[in-house]
Amino acid sequence: MVRSFSSILQAFAVASFLLPRDFGLYALAMSYVGIVFAVLDFRTSEAAIKFGADALHAGRKRELGILAAALFLLDAAKAAGGALIIAATAWPVSALFYGEPELAWPLTLLALYQVFMAFNPTMTAFLRIAGRYRLISWYDGLFGPLSLCVVGATAYATGSLSHVAVAYAATGLVGALVKAVMCRIVFPVPIRPRELMRDLLGWRRVDLPWRQMAGFIFHVSLTTTLRYFSKNLDVLILGKFVSAESVGIYSLTRRLAMLLAYFFDPLSIVIYPEMARLSAEGDTNRLRRLFVQITGYATAAVLVGFAVLAVSSRWLVLVLFGEHYAAVPGILWLFMPGVVFILGFFSVYHLLLALRRTGTIFIGTVIQLLATLVCIPPLAWQWQAPGTAIGYSAALIIPGLYYLVVLWRLFARNELSQSAAVS
Repeated sequence: MVRSFSSILQAFAVASFLLPRDFGLYALAMSYVGIVFAVLDFRTSEAAIKFGADALHAGRKRELGILAAALFLLDAAKAAGGALIIAATAWPVSALFYGEPELAWPLTLLALYQVFMAFNPTMTAFLRIAGRYRLISWYDGLFGPLSLCVVGATAYATGSLSHVAVAYAATGLVGALVKAVMCRIVFPVPIRPRELMRDLLGWRRVDLPWRQMAGFIFHVSLTTTLRYFSKNLDVLILGKFVSAESVGIYSLTRRLAMLLAYFFDPLSIVIYPEMARLSAEGDTNRLRRLFVQITGYATAAVLVGFAVLAVSSRWLVLVLFGEHYAAVPGILWLFMPGVVFILGFFSVYHLLLALRRTGTIFIGTVIQLLATLVCIPPLAWQWQAPGTAIGYSAALIIPGLYYLVVLWRLFARNELSQSAAVS
């Protein structure tokens, strides 16, 4: 949670010390780089936790080392592939598609940041397997605020997007090196590069479920990539129809609108295991009651929280970001339906996971992507930032309605017990 708050605060710091135009270019660059790397993201961290924990539990440390080396190579391929794609497309995307040639250099620098951070999730996963949770907490608690200070101070001192991008790249490099040293020290298997390369070349003889692992990585990465696309295409679409200044105003508004979502992250850690337990026990009545109670409390809390945020946003934006962002409060209200709906029913996703309804989640993800592609472009073209906010809100609600229809049918037909039995 510390890292999440530090990330959003970094964006707020950049918005505070840059003009809306520069912040709009920053938002375009972050969205484009993020989508490129999302396409290449093999979700190796999930594979490390799932298959690495099995190997360590069985005492097969040699296989654990080979798995770590294989996943490291996948991360290296992701980093190299992303860097090459950004290098090849930075100028055409900036100058030809958006008509902003000055976007190319920050785009390249922010790609370096993603290159360095490409290894971070997998390294964190292996630290978890080694049981080093306190070490992870110390790292997140120190690196997040430190990165915030470096990026914020750079934005304040220079007011330059290029310098901010350099600060991002530098913090990414330092963070990756520190995490790598931590993994090297505490990893439960001695790392011998020559032996690992020999084992990788003869991977067919290694007792690891390679085919199962490939299927797992494919399904997890596909769903995650589609979800990332759905949540970040709006900025790229809007940038085609409006100026960078309007993109900056919209991007800041969306970040403010989704601020409440960060408070729900700790709840997810608690709620999902409880739902999974009730599902495994077949206690459908308590599972249904838990879902209804959580939804009621969450919806009420989000309604109150968003109303307070929206009402106070006029002076809040003026004090923190300046009069250049005066249009933010008006656009903020347009996000309210989608944010209240998606956060009020946030436990739907965890309930479907507990019931092993991964197919339903995948279909909902596809629906959200299609809703984004159908709703946002015409609204962005017609009404610019306000229209994009309406389209974004609709794209959140539409797949949520599909999830609720599926759950309603399960409730009405008393099929939760069947799903629980399958799980």
